[in-house]
Amino acid sequence: MSFFDKRYPGIRWCGHRDLSPDRNGNGIIEPFEHLKACPVFDVIPWAESKGFAVADIRGTWKPVVLEAGTAPVLEGPDTRDAYLQRLLTRAGFVLGPIDGIIGEKTKAATRAFQSSVGLKQTGTLDATTVARLRGLFEVNQAA
Repeated sequence: MSFFDKRYPGIRWCGHRDLSPDRNGNGIIEPFEHLKACPVFDVIPWAESKGFAVADIRGTWKPVVLEAGTAPVLEGPDTRDAYLQRLLTRAGFVLGPIDGIIGEKTKAATRAFQSSVGLKQTGTLDATTVARLRGLFEVNQAA
């Protein structure tokens, strides 16, 4: 237990960037929205490795480019559903707020998308549906 855990019971560890606001309201905290970066390391994995309680925010991110000339977005475990909702919206399927919650509106939008591309209408963002959806907007980058 750290000094902070003892002094502040219930503390949850996270980094500066993990608390940045989603300024453009797309459900993803993108690099240009970071108020302050964590320049040396990602706090959440470090805190977990020390046995500290961490915030329910995941910091394993990979940049994904939606269209040439646009800023990359970050895709991580806790943002996957919000990211896919964003892609459904960009494809013209209305689903309500981009909130990362797969509710009835997102399922309906997913079924409509699946119908439009000739897939079985399950309403589930399965691997085939995700691949088709991502293929519409993501741009491959040279390594």
